[in-house]
Amino acid sequence: MAAANAPSMLHQVLLVGQLGVAAVFLLLNFRGIVPLQGAGSASLVAYVLSGICTLQIVAALLVLRPRVPTRGTGQSVEQFWSTPSSTQAVLLVWFVLESATVLSSVGFLLTGEPLPAVVAGAAILAFIWNKPDTFEER
Repeated sequence: MAAANAPSMLHQVLLVGQLGVAAVFLLLNFRGIVPLQGAGSASLVAYVLSGICTLQIVAALLVLRPRVPTRGTGQSVEQFWSTPSSTQAVLLVWFVLESATVLSSVGFLLTGEPLPAVVAGAAILAFIWNKPDTFEER
């Protein structure tokens, strides 16, 4: 039973980490601690990091997510999560989405531009949408 709960717990821990990073960076921004604000390269950094993170989100949802094997009709949830091909594919989707969140949040912290914050929010929503139940019910 503990093995069946592990993906859900991992998803929750990763989500809490993403929300924590985003919240701390928002707080730092609102407190005025933004190193590149006002610099000429701040907008370029914001756009480049936002573009990279948007590509990560698109790749996770349109390329990696369809590669996750579907759970067979006779396959239990425990069997699905104990299959290495299933677990590795789901973890790759989660880690790419988490990477997009963290990188966008860093872009927001460095520049203070709103675009990286919006992309980080989109990555968090995509991560929430790809919870363990989503893969178990396909």
